[in-house]
Amino acid sequence: MEIRAFSDWTFMEVYFQKGRVAMTAVNAMNDNTGISLSSTADVTATGVAAYPMQSIWVSEEAVRKAPRAYSASASHTESVVV
Repeated sequence: MEIRAFSDWTFMEVYFQKGRVAMTAVNAMNDNTGISLSSTADVTATGVAAYPMQSIWVSEEAVRKAPRAYSASASHTESVVV
């Protein structure tokens, strides 16, 4: 299972399995706030990484030039006829 969690001073967003399930929680956090995950089943983490977040205030051009977390070849796409 893949879990990606993002937080700042006011909220936390968590995405499971490449965004199949997303959760957002409003929460006031500070430098002493701890974050943990728990499970009702036995789980072994095969990899854990933490990265600092940069400012959300970026230009449209910077967003368009940013590398994508999932390439188009890695995701399943469907054609929808309307």
